[in-house]
Amino acid sequence: MTLGEIVILLILVVGYIIISLIKKSPEHILNRNLEKYRDELTRNIEELKKDLTLEISEIEARDEQKRIVYTNLIASMSIFIGGRVHRQNYETYVQNFYTNYDTAWLWASDEVLKTLSNYMQFKIDVEFEKKSPMSADRIEELHQQEKDLFLKIIFEMRKDSGFTDTSIKKDDYKFITF
Repeated sequence: MTLGEIVILLILVVGYIIISLIKKSPEHILNRNLEKYRDELTRNIEELKKDLTLEISEIEARDEQKRIVYTNLIASMSIFIGGRVHRQNYETYVQNFYTNYDTAWLWASDEVLKTLSNYMQFKIDVEFEKKSPMSADRIEELHQQEKDLFLKIIFEMRKDSGFTDTSIKKDDYKFITF
């Protein structure tokens, strides 16, 4: 049950209790003013319920859009993980990445964007460093750093998609290439 649904349920229960108490009061207490207040309260509850329902729908639509954006972005980021994209498809993946990267800046949370930016900065720095000869150990170290940064993006996307109580660890994700 979402927070919005809980709020709606709470409002309905409180409203029901108040209305029930008003109905159970002695007949002489129930005058026009109490009936006006009851009617006003009922109208307010209905308005609040309508507003909350609309807000919940908007949040759900935004979350669904984020999931689509995240799915497309991660799929297009395969170009960065060696051996995942066949050479003949490489340019298509690059163009898809550009589009998905820009789209992420419209929909992604701040934390996702920060981890994505850290990853992109790492890629820029590595391209600069590749201009000089590197040892095999350094290449492996950079490869591991890239995997760690990639996984941080995935974990932030999962958190932002509602998986805040996950027990998944970075070692659970396997980088597979064929």
